[in-house]
Amino acid sequence: MKNFGQLVPHAGDGLTLVGTAYSDWLAGSTGLDSLSGLEGNDFLDGMDADDVLDGGDGDDTLFGGGGDDRLDGGSGMDTAILRGNFADYAISYDSVSHQYTLVDQAPERDGTDIVHGVENFAFADGMKNFGQLVPHAGDGLTLVGTAYSDWLAGSTGLDSLSGLEGNDFLDGMDADDVLDGGDGDDTLFGGGGDDRLDGGSGMDTAILRGNFADYAISYDSVSHQYTLVDQAPERDGTDIVHGVENFAFADGMKKIGQLVNTAPVLTQPIADQAVDEDATLSFSLPIGTFSDADAGDTLSFIATLADGSALPAWLQFDASTRTFTGTPDNSAVGRIEILVAATDSAGASVSDVFALQVNNTNDAPIVGTPLPSLQTNEDAPFSYSVASNAFLDIDSGDSLSLSATLPDGSTLPSWLSFDAATHTFSGTPANADVGTLQIRVTATDTAGATANSTLTLNVLNVNDLPTAANDSASTHYNTPVTIDVRANDGDVDAGDTLTVSAVTQASHGSVTIDAASGNPVYTPLANWNGSDTFIYTVSDGHGGSASATVTVTVAGSIVGTDAANTLNGTSGADSIEAKGGDDTIDAGAGNDYVSGGSGNDRITGGNGNDTLNAGDGNDTIYGSAGADVIIGGAGNDLLYGGTVNAKGDGSADVFVFNTALNASTNKDIVYGFEANAMDKIALDPTVFSALLGGTTSGVDVGEFRASAGGNAADANDYLLYDTSTGNLYYDADGNGAGAKLWFATLSGLSGSLDSSDFSTALPPGA
Repeated sequence: MKNFGQLVPHAGDGLTLVGTAYSDWLAGSTGLDSLSGLEGNDFLDGMDADDVLDGGDGDDTLFGGGGDDRLDGGSGMDTAILRGNFADYAISYDSVSHQYTLVDQAPERDGTDIVHGVENFAFADGMKNFGQLVPHAGDGLTLVGTAYSDWLAGSTGLDSLSGLEGNDFLDGMDADDVLDGGDGDDTLFGGGGDDRLDGGSGMDTAILRGNFADYAISYDSVSHQYTLVDQAPERDGTDIVHGVENFAFADGMKKIGQLVNTAPVLTQPIADQAVDEDATLSFSLPIGTFSDADAGDTLSFIATLADGSALPAWLQFDASTRTFTGTPDNSAVGRIEILVAATDSAGASVSDVFALQVNNTNDAPIVGTPLPSLQTNEDAPFSYSVASNAFLDIDSGDSLSLSATLPDGSTLPSWLSFDAATHTFSGTPANADVGTLQIRVTATDTAGATANSTLTLNVLNVNDLPTAANDSASTHYNTPVTIDVRANDGDVDAGDTLTVSAVTQASHGSVTIDAASGNPVYTPLANWNGSDTFIYTVSDGHGGSASATVTVTVAGSIVGTDAANTLNGTSGADSIEAKGGDDTIDAGAGNDYVSGGSGNDRITGGNGNDTLNAGDGNDTIYGSAGADVIIGGAGNDLLYGGTVNAKGDGSADVFVFNTALNASTNKDIVYGFEANAMDKIALDPTVFSALLGGTTSGVDVGEFRASAGGNAADANDYLLYDTSTGNLYYDADGNGAGAKLWFATLSGLSGSLDSSDFSTALPPGA
């Protein structure tokens, strides 16, 4: 026989069994059973299939068996039996329906059971109460205290503990519990989970397992609730607390007023500040700038720029004294905004921003890069621009103007100009500008402050060609002439010396260069007169040369006879040879040469620089105007530097004594001699051989003696002058042992005769 429950295993209609008011044992079938125990401590066994078991009142035991069962323990302390170990089940809790779902991971055993109102669960490996099924979840205990001081301990589920009167201790254990202390001074410990604690009336205390700093604490001023979030995982969770006066943390007790920090506030805004560049700033925040309402709280300070970046390097902030110090330089000129933040011990802060203005003060310009030493060539265009970094001015927006002078402040040389707009020197130096030029360049800023630097310019010499000018000269018939051609030549180069480096030959004479003087010597052909030319070249020694033409006029010769002749020259340069006889000769104008020959002649030189040689006889010679050479020759001659009535005319006359001395037949009278001036007495050294001559052309001071009587005083008094008579003597032995020879008398002397009026160098033609 089979009943309907045995037809299809785990399916089909099962039994519906209802117990009594006593303790019943109800066993279902393999079908879908419905078992209800009612009162009493019942045992309900659903067997297989998906059964519904309701224990009702009493302490019931429910065994769903196979299939997906629904178990409701009802009131009382009920127990559900599971055939597997605790770890074999996936267990969850629905806080809305207060139902547990247990899914057996082993196939073909307990299936998926939904359980409600069951306090204990009997697994194969041991007993678990409902609070142990799902950590921090599940139905917990609802405990209500008495009018006395109670100790209420919850489960690991969602407990509800109410202490009522008395000084109660409420321990919620794990899960999300609700603790209400009620009246009295209660102690509330929520334990794990997110708990709600209400201290009620009295001085209540909440216990927290972490340190104060472990919690993020906030306060809701509307609900008057504190929210404490434990930052440590798996510890106190998030608790909402109301009506509690004290909080016991692991590191100490806190009053309710100490839980939530009051942030500091700005009491007095910071005034803007200003400081001058290069001046010292010292500014302290007033003590009352920031305040904090929390008793005993202290503020710490930091300062940054308003954008959060660091203060500039020149500015320091001492947080302990709240003082800014520093000295701004030019780079700091301008406005910055500074943020000062005050932070309390809980990390709450407030800040204010003030402006700091650094006022510019003028900085003088400085030399950035010293000006160089430059060089340029004479006659070459020069240009130089002062570099932009030669002078610097750190003042923002300042501009520099440049000027240039010589170091003493005087203006630049005329060849050199300076353009202040372009900062450029330009110009072309000439030969006169050769050398080193120091130039002071001055930079002036808009406030008038200056800096200067020196530019050195070396103008290098470039050789300039010399210049040669044409010359003219005259000579007498058959007489050579030396020509100082360089007298009118020139060379602009300082230090250059011109030499005659070459000459061409003339058509009617020969040209040589005198080794001593370096001048050309023109010698006309014998018995020729007329105009002749040659070219000479001067050199500067540095490769430069120039040439010019010399024109030489050779005077013709006027020749007399041995009779008494009257001979007249022309207005040009004449050569007159009178020969014998007592002749009268007037050379006329021009640079003339006259030879009187023998006889007592009267010779007049006329205008011009004449050479007048009286020859033998007692002759009378008038040099007339010009620088004349007057040679008395043999005989007692009368020698006039000028005309017969002209004395002291300032002309440079030379009176030559070149014949053997004879006191009776060869002594001359010299008229109009200008001593200490340009006139000279030329003594032939072959005649006056005792003269040593300190030079090749002069008479030593010790060789001349002037005195009344004209006598020698020591062994070297060779030339003696009698100041009382004007007589000139030659004493060959110098001491008067031998007779002194009278060779001339000076008549109408101008000045005081001394050794400088004598020469031992004979002029040309003498």
